[in-house]
Amino acid sequence: MASEANTLSETQTVRDVTAPRRLAAWLIDHFIIAPLVIMLTVAWFELYSFAPTLWYEISRGLMLAYVVVILYMTIGIWLFGASIGKEIMGLRVVTVDGKRVGLGKTLLREVVGKFLCQATLFVGFAATLWRPDNRGLHETISGTKVICRRD
Repeated sequence: MASEANTLSETQTVRDVTAPRRLAAWLIDHFIIAPLVIMLTVAWFELYSFAPTLWYEISRGLMLAYVVVILYMTIGIWLFGASIGKEIMGLRVVTVDGKRVGLGKTLLREVVGKFLCQATLFVGFAATLWRPDNRGLHETISGTKVICRRD
């Protein structure tokens, strides 16, 4: 009976992480990141504007934005278990067995997993809506899950 209770509470913890809560954490993170990305992109264009075409400039700006987002998310999850948005929303990223996520799993989640989620036209992220364990493709690939730290 005790093992059943543990299983139920673990399942309940994962189910508590609703799509609106995850979306709110994502929005908070991107409101934090956006000004930094804009400032860095403008500075980059001002300092190193030697591109032959506008599309080349735009692609460099997008790559810079992608790197900033990856660094922000990786550092937050690896060092603190959550980005600022997840922290505010009471969420944590842990391994599937509930342990702290190391650098390797964090990089796998944030670089490879999220790239594949975007490459599938965001279906990898949307999987959190229909999967019983509420895990997206990036979480499945990295062996991680998002849990509620508090209610």
